[in-house]
Amino acid sequence: MNAIEKFTESILNLEAGSHVVYFYQNAQERCGVLSPVVAEGLRRNYGCIFASWSKSRNRLELAVREEVGAVYFEKLYKSGQIVLLTEEAYFAPCGTISFERGKRNCKLAVERLSERGYPKAFIIGDMKWVKCITTDTSNLGELFDYQAEINIELFNLPAVAICCYQLSHFSKPELLDALCTHPLVLHNYFIGENRSYVSPLIFLGRERKGCGLEAAS
Repeated sequence: MNAIEKFTESILNLEAGSHVVYFYQNAQERCGVLSPVVAEGLRRNYGCIFASWSKSRNRLELAVREEVGAVYFEKLYKSGQIVLLTEEAYFAPCGTISFERGKRNCKLAVERLSERGYPKAFIIGDMKWVKCITTDTSNLGELFDYQAEINIELFNLPAVAICCYQLSHFSKPELLDALCTHPLVLHNYFIGENRSYVSPLIFLGRERKGCGLEAAS
């Protein structure tokens, strides 16, 4: 078993309820790291939920499609094993971003996959969609509250969430908040316990100050 295969196994063997933050440089890196994991998970009858901005989602879809083959990919999509949640799942009727709505839609997707017999679902979220679809960054505090709440929501769900943050799209304080709200951290082909993680009950009681951590200048 080579290094990439060992890495893939470590991700696929994560317990249900795991919440991972993945910091990456560009789409090529993200697809290279995640597409083998998603492809192997699909072969093992795990569900996959792409929760991303539609354009970035398509890049990862194409990479996974290439890994498993176009015909097989379409079969899995039609069967419901692959679920696509675009930015529309996070829009409230008034046209504003609603993380509460997104959380409900994501939870519903996991429950439906479970009802169809898939033992575990992998949620792959590329978080830069928040900045791609709106110039109003005033709700980014809500984004990280949402990330903290996911730790509570995932506890009883048969799912693993991997939240992807492209380094160039977020400020240092934002990246620190992302780090604080995930128990596990993934970078390149390494995944491990996040020592900067702050429990949701503590995090949600704090102001947006990078969880008390200071960004290096």
